[in-house]
Amino acid sequence: MPQRIKNLFIFILSMLCLFSSTPPGWAADDTIVAVVNDDVVTLHDLHNYYNSIYLQLWAEGMPKEEIEKKMAGMKQDGLEQLIEDRLIIQTAKKKGVEIRDKIIDERLEEIQKRYPSEQDFLTALTRDGATITDLRTKIQERFLIQYIVDLEVRSKIFVNPQEVTEYYNAHLTEFAKSARANLDSIFIPFKNVLRDEARQKAMEAMDLLKQRKDFREVARQFSSTPSVGIVTKGELIPEIESKVFTLNTIGEMTDPIETETGIFIFQLKGKLDAETVPLSQVKDDVYNFLFQEKFKKKYITWLEKLKKESYVEIK
Repeated sequence: MPQRIKNLFIFILSMLCLFSSTPPGWAADDTIVAVVNDDVVTLHDLHNYYNSIYLQLWAEGMPKEEIEKKMAGMKQDGLEQLIEDRLIIQTAKKKGVEIRDKIIDERLEEIQKRYPSEQDFLTALTRDGATITDLRTKIQERFLIQYIVDLEVRSKIFVNPQEVTEYYNAHLTEFAKSARANLDSIFIPFKNVLRDEARQKAMEAMDLLKQRKDFREVARQFSSTPSVGIVTKGELIPEIESKVFTLNTIGEMTDPIETETGIFIFQLKGKLDAETVPLSQVKDDVYNFLFQEKFKKKYITWLEKLKKESYVEIK
């Protein structure tokens, strides 16, 4: 097994183990912690919910550092999220929503492929006493939630072109691009040499450049780092920026610029003035942003309505 995959698998097992252990002070797994309409939520349900969320995040390819952060938060508000999920699933079932077995099979296969082998997948699954049937149920519930949220919330959101245009015009600074310059560069560091020696090398390089020697050839001879390439105004230290952004002609060069770390010489390869990105290039991004903002508000309103119309008791 490749080491990277092996390490990932070990991490998965450790996380499942972490969330399979009962925190100090918790009672038996069948202790009731909440009632949601006709459903009873036990510690066992909450414990399984943690594991299902972890497995879902991992199956989606979330980096392990983000998973750890997410799961830490789950310890604080996991019960509330579980209750909300139960309400949404109940709503889906009341409306007769069904998820075809083929869709569940495809999702199960996708999750399994993320493990090094089928046996590793089964080991991780059964380590906490879960079964394939349990996992299929969790997958079904995820699809039920997705479908009913799409039906009741997402499908009822509209963003018209005028809203996109109005947002764009009201937030032009968000679409501004600073001036950019494409630069070849020579860098002669002070490290390991006397400053006078570095200055002498810089003068030798400038002499060759003034003789119309190719800049890149001179850079290969004198520079200790690759060319900086494309830079945006505001990224460079002031003593450099004040020089390079006054270059106007392709091929124009700066004099040697001395900094704390060494000496730079720059040649301009290309330049783009500051501009505002036109609406035609960002309209999809603006649309998606406005859609998501509307979705968050509508989803919260819809969820609060479900809670008011339901019986929810936290023990």
